[in-house]
Amino acid sequence: MEVTADKNFTVNAPVDKVWELLSDPSRVVVCVQGAQLTEMVDDKNFRGKISVKIGPVTSKFNGEGRFEKLDAQNKEMVLQGAGKDTGGKGSASMTMTVNLKEVDSATEVTSSIKLSITGKLAQFGSRMIVAVNDKLIEQFVAKFREVAEGEGETTAAPATAAPVTAAPVATPAATSQPAADTAVPTSSADPALEGRIAELEATVKRLETQIRVMQTQLNAEEPEPVNGLQLVGSALKGMFGKK
Repeated sequence: MEVTADKNFTVNAPVDKVWELLSDPSRVVVCVQGAQLTEMVDDKNFRGKISVKIGPVTSKFNGEGRFEKLDAQNKEMVLQGAGKDTGGKGSASMTMTVNLKEVDSATEVTSSIKLSITGKLAQFGSRMIVAVNDKLIEQFVAKFREVAEGEGETTAAPATAAPVTAAPVATPAATSQPAADTAVPTSSADPALEGRIAELEATVKRLETQIRVMQTQLNAEEPEPVNGLQLVGSALKGMFGKK
């Protein structure tokens, strides 16, 4: 499943300062909730991990990131990342394109993110994933502004970084238009119980079929009914008939 998001925002800091922060994973990682930088391989490659929570499900990903484009002169970058669920139940990949433009003494940031998710998180549907992605971006922008504008810390994220959690999603009013993507309900129904019910329903159907077959067989083998008049007539004929 894939989702995309475009985000434009302004930072009250010089474009060079914003670029320096944004292109340094060791500093910008504190702006991503639930993320940790585990290794800087070189200037363009790094490794890290992130924890994401949607409803009752928490997924932890170990992954790698790479700057496919890092143009300091034109202030353009393309970042690609990919990771796997530590529980072996899915994967995620991301491509982010960023462009910086100086406006007066501030910096205008234009970004586009394409996110692809497989596994247990994908079962919640694009609507929920978009909600999580939007909240993650919102938190990132707020923290990035603090750091870039000199109000926040740029120290490494703690080892027990809290996972990003999905924001509550309001239930839309019923409309005549079908939803673009239907999320799998996160009900508390017991899968084992549902499976047992399905087995019982199948057993009932088999028994009904067997009963119908037995009834058909019984009807076919049922003897012809006794004709009482014929029996009486035969007996009388035997008693009073000619010798």
